[in-house]
Amino acid sequence: MKQTVLNQPAQTLSKKLSLCAALCILAAAATLCCNILLALTFTENTRTAYLLVNVLSDVIVGSLILFIICTYLQPRRKHLLLARQAGSSYTAVVESISRTPLRYLGVDCLEVLAEGRRLFLPCNTILLETGVRYRFQTASNVIMEAER
Repeated sequence: MKQTVLNQPAQTLSKKLSLCAALCILAAAATLCCNILLALTFTENTRTAYLLVNVLSDVIVGSLILFIICTYLQPRRKHLLLARQAGSSYTAVVESISRTPLRYLGVDCLEVLAEGRRLFLPCNTILLETGVRYRFQTASNVIMEAER
């Protein structure tokens, strides 16, 4: 059973990431257009309401864009960059898997000890079992694929 970090072809993930980035840019542009429209059409009676709408839309859309970039785009982009690197193949029995994540190459990983070699497994991607022999595809000591 083969498991990969990306869970899909690299081209498909690249297209999804590009689409998500384009949607974030579109949301920012729509908010900017709304802000300009409100700034150009306010009157003394609508000044407070328009200002409130302007500030709230900036805060909500800005926070949402920041959240999407930090939790979705950046981690998957790093996985994609690692997957595109020329890697090496390694077959070994998993001796231990750490319980606490650590940061390696800007990615949250679990440390995997496999027959004396220290590898890093991106969190919440591939499920490994101790005592089982796997064929790993690695890039910079990061496990990108694991097959029993």
